[in-house]
Amino acid sequence: RSLVQKTQPTLLGQDQWSCYWEWAWQSVGGHRYMHNPNTWGYVQMASGKETVCRDVQWPTRHLLSQIYQLQIAKVQAEGSYTADLLSSVKSYCTIANGCNATTVMEAATTYSKLFNLQLTVDNNDTSCVLYGVKGSGSA
Repeated sequence: RSLVQKTQPTLLGQDQWSCYWEWAWQSVGGHRYMHNPNTWGYVQMASGKETVCRDVQWPTRHLLSQIYQLQIAKVQAEGSYTADLLSSVKSYCTIANGCNATTVMEAATTYSKLFNLQLTVDNNDTSCVLYGVKGSGSA
């Protein structure tokens, strides 16, 4: 199994979700799980004469998925969300948890006029996080 995974890194193999083999056309990121549509790319089949198909929703959806991953990581570590992304991005936004720190940093700084990020958090309600939360006893 390890030889196959070394030579075919997108062949996922047996994992924590199932016991079947999957093949992905690109890296599936930190989650190592292909059934996570917020990490999918796009493939456009064209003869070369068509214009590039662009999805105007993609940048916002991608950014929101990155903020989600950052918030989940912070809740897991500290038991609370953050309204201040910039103070948490380096600690909680990593490729290992499926979060791209560059995306979050650029949206909050370089592209702040395009993405007006204003977060309000309710730290009385972290029960919707279905992952292990520090101090909760859940796994």
